[in-house]
Amino acid sequence: MITITVTGGEAVQKLIEKTKIEARAAAAAALVDCAMLAQTEAKKNAPRSPTQEQITPTLKRKKKSTRKVTPGGLQRSISSSVDKEKLEASVHVAANSEAGQYAQKIHDEKGKKWFKRGIGTEKKGARADEKFIERAVNDNRAKFQRYFDREAAKAAKKLNSQP
Repeated sequence: MITITVTGGEAVQKLIEKTKIEARAAAAAALVDCAMLAQTEAKKNAPRSPTQEQITPTLKRKKKSTRKVTPGGLQRSISSSVDKEKLEASVHVAANSEAGQYAQKIHDEKGKKWFKRGIGTEKKGARADEKFIERAVNDNRAKFQRYFDREAAKAAKKLNSQP
């Protein structure tokens, strides 16, 4: 009978655990960067309400309004969040935010519930239109991959430098 003794199993297990921890941390860091980029791009892509100066020439009668028009409510309402435990990121408009009542209609229902881009959106340029969150994600997939690659390289370097 031949007996082979293998040593170092505990060290391998510790290395595997360190790798798991570093990989999760790297993925979470990359998700934070991805969410912030997608949020910024979604704000650039979002339609914008007109300013009072842009509205005034289109009014049929000169009526003093008690309502103050504050453009950019949709842009201000776009936010992002990252769940580092589940490794999930989201860019969204909260239901209780300034634009919560109409954000989904603006995002998803062009051609069904609304048809023309408004004055404020036209001033913002061709980029501002429907599907602003979806386009922010789809247009930046290559950057997202670079974020994950960068964080994985940092984690590998950290693991290689540890004894």
